[in-house]
This record gives sequence, structure tokens and C-alpha cells, in this order.
Amino acid sequence: MHNTGKESVQVFGLGGPECEYLHITTSDIHHALESWKHPCTIVCAALFSRREQCCAPPSPDKASFCFLFLFILSLGFAGLSSTPSAYAASRGVGNGGIYWPQNQVLPTFAQPHSLDVVDLRQVSNDEALTFSTLEGIINRQEPRIYLLQTGPDEGSFTWLNDMKIPYVVHTDPWEVVTKYIHEVKGVIIYDPNLLDSSNVAVTLAGLKDGLVVSPDLATKLEAAPYNLRVLDDLRGKFSSALAAYTWEVQNLWPQTTHRMLIGIPSSTSITIPPDNWKNFQTVKQVTQPVTDNSNRAVYNLDLSSYLGGSAVYLRFQDAYTNDGWGPSVHQVTATADGQVVAQFTPCTSGEDQYVFDHGGSSCDTSSDAHRFADGGSYFVYRFVPPTGTKQFIVSVDMWNEFLVSASSVAPALSSDQQVPAGGLLRDYAVANRAMVFWLRTANTQETTLFTQLLSSVQPGTPYLGWFDNENTGVTLTSQHAVQVYAADYFHNLTVFSGVRAPIGRLRSAPALRCSHCKTKFM
Repeated sequence: MHNTGKESVQVFGLGGPECEYLHITTSDIHHALESWKHPCTIVCAALFSRREQCCAPPSPDKASFCFLFLFILSLGFAGLSSTPSAYAASRGVGNGGIYWPQNQVLPTFAQPHSLDVVDLRQVSNDEALTFSTLEGIINRQEPRIYLLQTGPDEGSFTWLNDMKIPYVVHTDPWEVVTKYIHEVKGVIIYDPNLLDSSNVAVTLAGLKDGLVVSPDLATKLEAAPYNLRVLDDLRGKFSSALAAYTWEVQNLWPQTTHRMLIGIPSSTSITIPPDNWKNFQTVKQVTQPVTDNSNRAVYNLDLSSYLGGSAVYLRFQDAYTNDGWGPSVHQVTATADGQVVAQFTPCTSGEDQYVFDHGGSSCDTSSDAHRFADGGSYFVYRFVPPTGTKQFIVSVDMWNEFLVSASSVAPALSSDQQVPAGGLLRDYAVANRAMVFWLRTANTQETTLFTQLLSSVQPGTPYLGWFDNENTGVTLTSQHAVQVYAADYFHNLTVFSGVRAPIGRLRSAPALRCSHCKTKFM
């Protein structure tokens, strides 16, 4: 994949010293999509690639450029150079104070004048989800709420202060609910037993101006002093994620905007403490970095010393977490006293019964299917040898930078235990009345539904978020000429989309001249 700032700009037909402001139209993008032959149609995601198949790991400079570029894109491009009168004439038309002409990829929000900053750094994900939907409702007309959530490396207030907008910090988040309660029409209760219902609830929140809440928060908001009514209760409504998203497509998609798609997970893993792995001991580890698959082999791991408990646990993690080349595992065979008791290929249905903890690992479902774990991700298998087993060997076809450990004691927690994902990007979805979903490309039926959605939007439509599998997701969206913006961790996009940030004139580098030759170098 092209992963330099220059190439990303070329994709959109930009450049030239005459350009004073960054301005991108859908015609630019349609042209780029037709002329760019690479299957990845990612903007900025190229710089944040999670796997080498798409592009190389980004440098800090590229990552910073990407975030800035996506930030500029979020402003709506034309908002950077449109005249104030044109913008003012468009406010209040259609979707609140949002300005989104047909030749503009993403919308421009009204310019914020002051902000109520809500400190959510110590609240539950349930509350973060509720406040993100409040932010979307309120900021649709004009950005007035800004949420402090997980702190970025540069500090929680850095971006807020750089905008130079007056603000007041509320350490009690519910003060802000009280202030804006008159603009909210009710609550939408998601089903805690099916967290995908929270994505459906966020879509409903945009359509009905309601707050997405857990059953516990619903009880609080139905009572005084809030006295909000229940607009929808999704508890028990859906039997599965597929059922929830199928209903959403059939009933809500006709009402939402078709000019953007938002794909974000409805849940996130619980926090795993470091001592969760205190009983694990290393059984195999590379001794130097390997990034070219050259150490691929079948490794026979003798785990006989871990017999005696109810099960044997085998953990795979990245031995060098800073370079993105963690363990890749293709085939696993377990034998007890010479008899095969387990055999499977990762990322197939045969693997499911052995996975104790997916640990943020990923699948490559190409012809050489394998599970991999880069950086801080990992995965754990659980084997139950027959009673009385004397020798237990697990043979693993694996390569790259693996660190394998084993234990006879079950970890106290698994990252597969999920909680609501919180507020990531949901303010933007609510404000734009966009449909929110998380269709897993590993599931054939969900992929069919995903394809149906992609087929129903125009080429060049932006997809904000990410995928359960990068390779499959990028291929699928590319086949439909849908742009991908890796925005699944973007907070407060409704605020940043209203900030004006003119870009200075681009100047050409001066020609280099050779004093002792006739050639002029450019």
C-alpha cells in the first residue's frame, strides 16, 4: 500500500503551488478511485496499518500526519475555503447546523463558540455511551459539548486548548445532562445480554434524539429531576447480532443518511491485569527478531509437565512488541500418549472450542489461513487431555516473533469478557443520523448483509471505523469503491468538524543549480 504523505495526497489529485487551501471534492475522489490500481482504498488507514500485508508499520511522523489529515478531512474540506456567507446561508437547512453540499465528502459543523467539557475519565463505559449520544444530539445544531475520555499521550487537554475556544470543565457529568435535558426527547434502552443492540440503539438515538442507556441508567433518567420517557426498549428484541443488524437494515436504513457508513464494535474487552498470567511459564521463544517467515516450522511443544489439572493452557504473544511481526500460527495438533486428541486450523470453525481468550489477535483467511498476534495482542488455547495422560505434546506450525507460554492453572480473566464500547465516534453518528453497525466479515451471513449495504451507497461514500478483519474488510469496501477512514478511536468529531483551520499556501522547492555544470536540477 502507498503509505507516504505524498502518495496519499496524490491519490486525491492534490498538489501544486497554486493551492492555498486544502479542498477535495467527490469528483476528485471518483477520479482517484478509477485511476488508483491498488486494492486498498484507505485514507490515513495506510499509516495506521495493523498488518504488513497492507503497508509497513508507520513512523511517529506518519502517524501524526495521518491524524492531522483525518482531522482536516473531518472539517468537511469545503468548510476550509467556503465563504462565511455561503456557510451561514446553509446553516439550519436539513440536519441542524450541519453544512454538507453534494460535492463535499464529509460534513462541516457549525463553528463552536464555547464548550461544556465533561470529564468522563473515571466513569463506566455505560455512562460514556450515554454522554456520547447526548453530545451528538446537542452538537448537531452547534458544538457545545466536549467529552474528556481516555487520555491521549499528548495530554487530555492538548487538543482542547489548541482550538482556543472558551470552555468550562464539569467534574460532575450530570450537571451537563441537567443543562441540556430540554433538547432530549427520551431514552433508548439497549440489551445488556446482546451488546450489538447498543449499535442499533445509537442509530435510533440519531433518528429520535434519545439517549442510549443501560437498564440501570434508564431507571435514573426516568425519575426526577430528568423525567425522560422511554422511546425504545431493545431488551429481548433480538436473538443474535445478525438478527439485530438485519432488523436495523430493514427498518432504520431507509431513514438514515446514505452519505456515510459507520462501522464500530459495540463492545470492548475488560481490562486484564498483569498478574493474570502469573502462572504461565515460557516453553518456546525466538532469540532474535524475525520478520520474513524464515523460521517457519512445526514446533513440538512437550507440555507433559503441565498435566494434573483440569486443562492445559497455551498462550501465544509477540516477543518483540514494537515491530508488528508477532506469532503466526497455521496448524495445531495435540497428542496424548501418541493419540491425536485435537487438530485444527486457526480461524476456522474447528478452532472455536479450543480458544480460551482471543486477546485481540487477528485472522488472515487467505489460502494459508493463520491467526496472528502483533504488539500487545495474544491468544490462548485450552486443551483437556484424557484422564491419566502421561505425555502431552502440542505441535504448532508457526513463524515470526513468537513467545509461547503454558500453565495448568486457568487465567482468572479472559479478554473475551466484553463490556459496552463507550463513546467512540458515536457522537458523530448521532449528529449525522448515520447508521451504526459492526458486521463481522468472518461470518458469511453478516458479510452478505455488509455487502448489501455497500452496494446501496454511491462510489466514494466514506466508511468511518474499522473491521473485525483488516484484509477482508479493506477488500470488500474496495470492491465497492467505498473510502475507508480509520476513525474508530476518534473522540469529539462533532466538535473538530466545526473548527476552522486554514492551510497555508504550498510553495515549490527552489531549483538546485550546479555551479560547474550545465544541468539544472529540480
